[in-house]
Amino acid sequence: MEWHLTQRQSWAVAQAGWLVAAGEPAWITREGDEDDHVLSHGGVLAVAPGDRVHLGPWQEGQRPRVVFVPEVRRVPAAAGAVLRR
Repeated sequence: MEWHLTQRQSWAVAQAGWLVAAGEPAWITREGDEDDHVLSHGGVLAVAPGDRVHLGPWQEGQRPRVVFVPEVRRVPAAAGAVLRR
């Protein structure tokens, strides 16, 4: 799954894995989590089944790309492949 974010979107996580940011910074928060996360290029955030996350650009006018990498793959290799696209 991949997002090209121009505005806030919500996603219900069905499988454990990681959200990987590519390009411009992305804002991500989980429902029930007190912390917001800002992932810059190459940043990774672990997610679990049942999480409901909200994703969006960190600043207006940006269009970050965020890719979901399922847990079955190794993060460094998968993140590198995502970022090389």
